[in-house]
Amino acid sequence: MAATISQKLGALLYILLFTAGFYCWIAYFCAFYYGGIITRTLLLLYTAYIWLPGLGRVAPTHGPDHAYFRGNPAWKKAAEYYPMTLKKTAELDPSKSYVFGFHPHGIISMSAFVAFATEGLNISKIFPGLTFHVLTLVQNFFTPFVRDVLLQHGMADCARQTCINILKKGHGRAIVLCVGGAREALLAEQEQFQIVLGKRMGFVRIAVQTGSCLVPVISFGENNIFQVSRPEEKSFMATVQKYLLKAVGLGFPLFHGKGLLVSPVGVMPYQSPIRLVVGAPIEVPHVADVYSEEGKRVVAEAHAQYVKALRGLWDKYKNQYALNRKGTFKIVDLPPPKSAE
Repeated sequence: MAATISQKLGALLYILLFTAGFYCWIAYFCAFYYGGIITRTLLLLYTAYIWLPGLGRVAPTHGPDHAYFRGNPAWKKAAEYYPMTLKKTAELDPSKSYVFGFHPHGIISMSAFVAFATEGLNISKIFPGLTFHVLTLVQNFFTPFVRDVLLQHGMADCARQTCINILKKGHGRAIVLCVGGAREALLAEQEQFQIVLGKRMGFVRIAVQTGSCLVPVISFGENNIFQVSRPEEKSFMATVQKYLLKAVGLGFPLFHGKGLLVSPVGVMPYQSPIRLVVGAPIEVPHVADVYSEEGKRVVAEAHAQYVKALRGLWDKYKNQYALNRKGTFKIVDLPPPKSAE
């Protein structure tokens, strides 16, 4: 079914937000260069407020208490564009706290944002009593103006201490982490499901340390909304991508969508269904010292439980939501099985 203009604009809005950092820095320096003394003073004060330790760093590192942009009706139109749906497989007790693991990262984690940072899918009605915080790179909160838009969607940075600060605020807090991060973004391919999880223990340590439940989430179709060109291994472009990933922690996949009007190629995501499935919560023991012998054991066991639950979600719903898949569920960084001696 052809998308309406409002649905296209809703989907485009997130693309603009995703790329806004570049334009905001240009606007900032233009305003500083061409502005008068008052403009420059205000910009310097604003920069000091968001960069230096103090009040401006509280919300990004503790999770904002108010998120006035979550209910923007444009996000419902964005969800309708694909269309996007969310399936709940279990109730979540609002007296507990939760660490949601989102898979796969995709190119821009579109469905993670629309589902959990907005009311595009009515998340507050699906999981009443929970306050969601989608976590993103720390760098985004040092970018003028973008920082404020993210905060008004309840987002915070993904530093370990930030996760702990939010989960310790009280009952009903839920953080959403795209566990595979930038490395997984480089693996995004249509109808494929390759994820980075085998060695990702940080989110499990946070759950164990805070006594929070782990919740696996699969977004069937997240990888399908852009066409990705993966460079040959050891090619110049592949080397550049690996260097940038290591140097600045950012993945720069080569991708394109369709044009907004008549052009066949552009930045608009393809209109392909996205089906999110939220798994049942996994209770984990509360161990304050996750680096003790007991803590390491508990973390390893909880991680194994999480991987099993995620595989279970894939096996249960792949024939419903991934009919055209070209591959199966694959954790690319799992160590090879030990050979029998």
